[in-house]
Amino acid sequence: MRRKQKVKLAIIVSICVIAAFFTGYFSSLITMLSWDVFSSRPIASWFERQNAIFFAEDDVDTLNIEAYNKVKGVLENNYYKEVDFDEAFSTSIKGLAAGLEDPYTVYFTPEEMRDYLEGVSGNYVGIGVSVHMDENVLLNVADVFAGSPAKEVGILKNDKIVKVDNEDVTNITEADLIVKKIRGPANTKVRITVYRPGTKEYLDFEIE
Repeated sequence: MRRKQKVKLAIIVSICVIAAFFTGYFSSLITMLSWDVFSSRPIASWFERQNAIFFAEDDVDTLNIEAYNKVKGVLENNYYKEVDFDEAFSTSIKGLAAGLEDPYTVYFTPEEMRDYLEGVSGNYVGIGVSVHMDENVLLNVADVFAGSPAKEVGILKNDKIVKVDNEDVTNITEADLIVKKIRGPANTKVRITVYRPGTKEYLDFEIE
């Protein structure tokens, strides 16, 4: 009888120890994570593929991964000011491409890609349209890109841009000159007036 009681007691103690271990483990896990981030994203999301970086086992030395995490920890805890880790991570992506030492392989952020396209083509406008001069020497919207500011406000393909910030541009015969007016200074709004042939009406749009 005493032997059975001892066995039962041992089992109960073991269960309590295991429960205490896992309670402590998950408490530590929650403490390690920033609570506002943790509470805004389900635990399962931390294990989804889009939230992880994958390399073939033989491609990357695990010491480099450990070093990356250690450097991040040192910066997070000891740098003299708050670190923008989103910007730092974006820079590390650039390093991933730059590590190939191939001048034709680069990584652009969305903003850099926009600037690049504007630089190589006078027919691309930062509001998210491509343009060309039509047969009547009016700046015609050749295409409106999905998700662009122009798309959001309702500019359509084949609209004719006739005014920029209330300035008549129908007498300007070079597309580049009108495009420069539309681009304007960074982080400013531009007011565009278009003529829509389909409905024969003039429409004003304010785009940032």
